[in-house]
Amino acid sequence: MKKFGLLEALERDQNITMVPRLDYFDFMKVLAHSAYVITDGGSNQEELYYMGKPCLILRRRSERTEGIGENAVLFRGNVKEIREFAAHLPEGKSRLIARKSPSEFIARVISANHR
Repeated sequence: MKKFGLLEALERDQNITMVPRLDYFDFMKVLAHSAYVITDGGSNQEELYYMGKPCLILRRRSERTEGIGENAVLFRGNVKEIREFAAHLPEGKSRLIARKSPSEFIARVISANHR
């Protein structure tokens, strides 16, 4: 963010919350209460897919496929894409996928396979 001259603008924006690295459970709480997430992490991409949260991935490529073309969008390098991503979010709704949490999804799959 510093390299692109965005860090100071993000820190000043009242609608953006910058947080340090969190432990897993605190991180899941933050994700659950977020309208969308902008991240550079593939594992975040996967968690957000299962939660159905819109996700902009600040990468040109991802080793993970979860959510690409559904709730996750790869950043192609143009800063305007961040504004376009935010402008196309449905208000108050997660996009496309109605799963509540990765844990719930995993529990349902395990339960269904053991009947």
